Amino acid sequence: MSEIRAVREVVLSNSQGLHLRLAQLIAARAGGFQSKIVLIRNNDQVDGKSIINLLGLGAAKGSRIVVQAEGPDADEAIEALVNLLEREVPDLERQEQEAAQRDTQRNDHPTPDEER
Repeated sequence: MSEIRAVREVVLSNSQGLHLRLAQLIAARAGGFQSKIVLIRNNDQVDGKSIINLLGLGAAKGSRIVVQAEGPDADEAIEALVNLLEREVPDLERQEQEAAQRDTQRNDHPTPDEER
């Protein structure tokens, strides 16, 4: 019986590209699957379960990344990683920006207790 192979391309939309925290999230998510997972950018191909290798891709915002999985749970792995990159990461970034904005506004307008 041959292994299942799944491939999808995503475009990194978060402002910081593939940074340390994102590499940690990808590696952790990929590590939950039996399949071999590879991320490809241009001619560079790296192990999707290795934080250091993922950082080595040097993928900036707008980079096209091919996510490839081969193994018994390849389809599920691809869906999980694409969901992370296309939906969860942009949502996290938006939440972080909103929190930073709230912090800035809070610092610009001290409460009555802080004015004393």
